[in-house]
Amino acid sequence: MKILLVDDRQENGYLLQSLLQGKGHETVIAFNGAVALELLATENFDLIISDILMPVMDGFQLCRKVRTDPRWQNIPFIVYTATYTGPKDEELALKMGADRFVVKPCEPEVLLKIINEVMEKHRNKKKTIEKVYPEEEEILTLYNERLVRKLEQKMKQLEQELTARKAAEQALRESEEKYQSLFDQSVEGIYLHDLQGRIMDVNRMACQQSGFTREELLKMTVFDFLPSESAKNIPRDEILHLWNQWEPGESSTLEAEHQRKNGKVYPVEVTTGILNISEHNMLMAIVKDITERRQAEEQLISQYSLLQIAGETARFGGWSVDLEKNSCTWSDAVADIHEVPHGYTPPVQEGINFYAPEWHDKITQVFTDCAEKGIPYDEEMEIITRTGKRVWVRTIGRAVKDETGKIIKVRGSFQDISEQKKAEEAQTISELRYRRLFESAKDGILIIDAETGVIVDANPFLIKKLGYSHEEFLGKKVWELGFIKDIISNQDNFRELQQKEYIRYEDKALEDCYGKRHEVEFVSNVYLVNHHKVIQCNIRDISDRIKAEKKLREIKDNLKIQVAEKTKELKERILELERFHDATIERELRMKELRDEIARLKEKRE
Repeated sequence: MKILLVDDRQENGYLLQSLLQGKGHETVIAFNGAVALELLATENFDLIISDILMPVMDGFQLCRKVRTDPRWQNIPFIVYTATYTGPKDEELALKMGADRFVVKPCEPEVLLKIINEVMEKHRNKKKTIEKVYPEEEEILTLYNERLVRKLEQKMKQLEQELTARKAAEQALRESEEKYQSLFDQSVEGIYLHDLQGRIMDVNRMACQQSGFTREELLKMTVFDFLPSESAKNIPRDEILHLWNQWEPGESSTLEAEHQRKNGKVYPVEVTTGILNISEHNMLMAIVKDITERRQAEEQLISQYSLLQIAGETARFGGWSVDLEKNSCTWSDAVADIHEVPHGYTPPVQEGINFYAPEWHDKITQVFTDCAEKGIPYDEEMEIITRTGKRVWVRTIGRAVKDETGKIIKVRGSFQDISEQKKAEEAQTISELRYRRLFESAKDGILIIDAETGVIVDANPFLIKKLGYSHEEFLGKKVWELGFIKDIISNQDNFRELQQKEYIRYEDKALEDCYGKRHEVEFVSNVYLVNHHKVIQCNIRDISDRIKAEKKLREIKDNLKIQVAEKTKELKERILELERFHDATIERELRMKELRDEIARLKEKRE
């Protein structure tokens, strides 16, 4: 049987695909409803299993499209969702034409049973009278009602998340140091290269993955990583042409094979996107070593039990709690994180006792709510391993129900995120340093949104120097600030600032709130923060320097005059000396002549 799986989360699609392929079914995955429709138009399918919450086109819309198109309206359709789980959601799905409504997560044997029931019912159904579906207006009303409810829930969730984040962290996130820190500490290899494939920059992980040094990589192209056989067959000209057609924001993800410096070939997932840097398009390739994921996929072909699922990344595992037996089952990865032997199956309370004391109440509360009320959780906490080591973990739990709706298990994933926490801490420290430099700088600093010209921030030195309040800066467009009119008087000046990476003026002036003019040096730089351009303007008061330079010029001018006068006086003295010297020489010559004459007369007399 050929089954179309529609789910925007890769791990969900791979898990379901492995389950069904293990039973001999052929599967195809689409990551949203729109892609699913394209596949339906070109291929024949016996069954559709679709999630609801997806980008571009959700599961409700896909179901409606399938049921209103004569080509596909007889294909059985199962809704499989973890987000829209209420009775009204089920009612809407069934009214739109779904054959069954199943809530994630679901036991594999239960899901397989439901699929068999749906297909059996479909085979026995006589093709006599076409099924009548509710009017479009009724469907649209129900759909809008569910969508509004889900949006309200999402907004409430976003509000809670925004409230939880500190304002200082939001501001610090936009610093250049954070971007660099993320680049250097990313657990994935990151390559920046031009549209010809020449590598311009790489991060630490790229060197670690490939085995090459940074200097060696900067002399290479992205095609140099391909194994020799793959390199022969790759349509390089087509790829280069495609890259040159991309616009900023476009991206592509594919799986390939790379070859390390030592010759070893390994599988990778490469996500490539266009970035505009200094008015030039560059490509950023994020390379993920998926060796472990490939191994997990191969294992899942023969064994699909959720208890054996290992995460795609290191230090990631699965766990399950049987509520009736009060026992935990941990994957090998989870056992390793706790530093206990593989196959360790502690009681629930013993598993909870691994959490650090300050987290006991929290984990007990969220686990109890999940086990009793079906409320899922996704938390970051600390555990204390068997050897006494503190480890930061991310724990996710979901309730598993039987056919009657009774919660019989809690199942989820467990991940060691200690390195991520260390990286976040390092980033926070870096951002704090940047902020302190910003606030303690003895130059004025303005941060401007490069697209709108709106002032985002001004440092204390500039505020104090000009006598305006912080509020008088924020939210204003830079050319609206009267005191900066000599530098940026209109949008044309600002466009010049936008387009040039670096601008420096030394002949400008600012006026403070008292009308006093300050001669300033104005330096601006444009850079990216979270893929958004900002302009940093450094404003240094050079009034004292200009005064000193003016005084120095006056001194130089006076010195030139004095030197000229002294030179003239010295020349006159030299002329006098030359005349005296000539007179002395003439007198000496005359004396010599007299001495010679006297000597001659003496000789003659004798």
